[in-house]
Amino acid sequence: ARGASVLWQRKFASHAVAASAEVLRTRGFSEEVGFANGREINVLRAGGEARDLAFFARDRWELTPKLTLDIAARVDRR
Repeated sequence: ARGASVLWQRKFASHAVAASAEVLRTRGFSEEVGFANGREINVLRAGGEARDLAFFARDRWELTPKLTLDIAARVDRR
Protein backbone atom coordinates (compact mmCIF):
# COMPACT_ATOMS: atom_id res chain seq x y z
CA ALA A 1 0.00 0.00 0.00
CA ARG A 2 1.12 3.52 -0.74
CA GLY A 3 -0.39 6.74 0.44
CA ALA A 4 -0.01 10.29 1.61
CA SER A 5 -1.83 12.69 3.88
CA VAL A 6 -1.78 16.41 4.59
CA LEU A 7 -3.10 18.16 7.72
CA TRP A 8 -3.62 21.90 8.21
CA GLN A 9 -4.57 23.45 11.57
CA ARG A 10 -5.05 27.01 12.71
CA LYS A 11 -6.46 28.78 15.76
CA PHE A 12 -8.58 31.92 15.38
CA ALA A 13 -9.66 33.52 18.69
CA SER A 14 -12.16 30.97 20.09
CA HIS A 15 -12.12 28.75 16.95
CA ALA A 16 -9.69 25.91 16.18
CA VAL A 17 -9.99 24.95 12.50
CA ALA A 18 -8.49 21.85 10.87
CA ALA A 19 -8.59 20.34 7.39
CA SER A 20 -6.95 17.27 5.94
CA ALA A 21 -6.72 15.23 2.74
CA GLU A 22 -5.40 11.74 2.19
CA VAL A 23 -4.92 9.36 -0.71
CA LEU A 24 -4.25 5.62 -0.51
CA ARG A 25 -3.50 3.04 -3.19
CA THR A 26 -3.71 -0.65 -2.26
CA ARG A 27 -3.04 -3.76 -4.36
CA GLY A 28 -3.73 -7.29 -3.24
CA PHE A 29 -4.16 -10.93 -4.14
CA SER A 30 -5.78 -13.83 -2.31
CA GLU A 31 -6.29 -17.53 -2.85
CA GLU A 32 -9.09 -19.29 -0.97
CA VAL A 33 -9.87 -22.99 -0.86
CA GLY A 34 -13.48 -24.10 -0.33
CA PHE A 35 -14.27 -27.31 1.57
CA ALA A 36 -17.42 -29.42 1.95
CA ASN A 37 -17.58 -32.55 4.11
CA GLY A 38 -13.84 -32.29 4.72
CA ARG A 39 -12.96 -32.34 1.00
CA GLU A 40 -11.60 -29.56 -1.17
CA ILE A 41 -14.27 -28.53 -3.69
CA ASN A 42 -12.87 -25.38 -5.32
CA VAL A 43 -10.10 -22.80 -5.36
CA LEU A 44 -10.97 -19.13 -5.71
CA ARG A 45 -8.32 -16.64 -6.75
CA ALA A 46 -8.96 -12.91 -6.58
CA GLY A 47 -6.92 -9.77 -6.86
CA GLY A 48 -7.25 -6.11 -7.52
CA GLU A 49 -6.43 -2.56 -6.75
CA ALA A 50 -8.23 0.07 -4.68
CA ARG A 51 -7.71 3.82 -4.69
CA ASP A 52 -9.16 5.87 -1.85
CA LEU A 53 -9.40 9.64 -1.50
CA ALA A 54 -10.66 11.39 1.64
CA PHE A 55 -11.22 14.97 2.85
CA PHE A 56 -11.92 16.11 6.41
CA ALA A 57 -12.78 19.49 7.94
CA ARG A 58 -13.47 20.50 11.55
CA ASP A 59 -14.29 23.68 13.45
CA ARG A 60 -13.99 23.51 17.24
CA TRP A 61 -15.61 26.57 18.81
CA GLU A 62 -15.16 27.29 22.51
CA LEU A 63 -18.43 29.03 23.42
CA THR A 64 -17.65 29.25 27.15
CA PRO A 65 -14.89 27.73 29.31
CA LYS A 66 -17.24 24.77 29.99
CA LEU A 67 -18.98 24.48 26.59
CA THR A 68 -17.33 23.61 23.28
CA LEU A 69 -19.11 23.06 19.95
CA ASP A 70 -17.48 20.69 17.44
CA ILE A 71 -18.62 20.64 13.81
CA ALA A 72 -16.91 18.18 11.48
CA ALA A 73 -17.40 16.48 8.12
CA ARG A 74 -15.57 13.75 6.23
CA VAL A 75 -15.99 12.68 2.62
CA ASP A 76 -14.53 9.40 1.31
CA ARG A 77 -14.34 8.37 -2.31
CA ARG A 78 -13.29 4.98 -3.56
